[in-house]
Order: sequence, then structure tokens, then C-alpha cells
Amino acid sequence: MTGAALAALLEAQGYDFRPATLTHVVFDNALYGSTGGQASPSRAVGLHHLVRAAGYARAIAVAGADELHAAVAAAVAGGEPSFYSPEEIRDRFRSGFGAATSTRTPR
Repeated sequence: MTGAALAALLEAQGYDFRPATLTHVVFDNALYGSTGGQASPSRAVGLHHLVRAAGYARAIAVAGADELHAAVAAAVAGGEPSFYSPEEIRDRFRSGFGAATSTRTPR
């Protein structure tokens, strides 16, 4: 049974796939690293927009460590699934390895 089929079966039985404590923090470098570094679609559309459309109550691209700390604290207190993409932290990490940082702005 595929994961999607199992999820549909469990959801039909009333299982809640939106646990209140679910928090995703994603460092997106906008590349497919496993297949040679091709650009991913997230260069044009911020992942936070996609997960908001998928039903997350809170989906935000945060600018730095302070915003990430505040966002995660709000997620823990908020009691609903949350998603954060700390782009400034990602860029700082990548620049430490001499990699180009993203110049895109999530839309």
C-alpha cells in the first residue's frame, strides 16, 4: 500500500493528519542536490506559499535567527501545524562554503 493510499484510508477513519505540535523548519537552497544541482521551482515561488495552499495555518519565510526564534515560539504556543523557511540563515551558511547565495525574493 502506498503512503498516499494509507493516508486516505486512515483519514476516512477519522485520523487527524494535522497534529498541533507539527512544525517544519526548511532550509531551502533552491537546488536539487541529489540530481546535479538543477534549479528547483522554489526559486520562483517561495515554499511557504505552497504549504499555505496545502493547508498549514502558519507558513512564513523568516529573515534571520531572531525571527526564526520568535516564529518557532509562536508555533509551539499556537497549537497548529507551522512551516518556516529561514532564508537569511541559509544564505549565510552557503556563503561560508563559498557558494552563491540566492538573490530571489519569495513571492
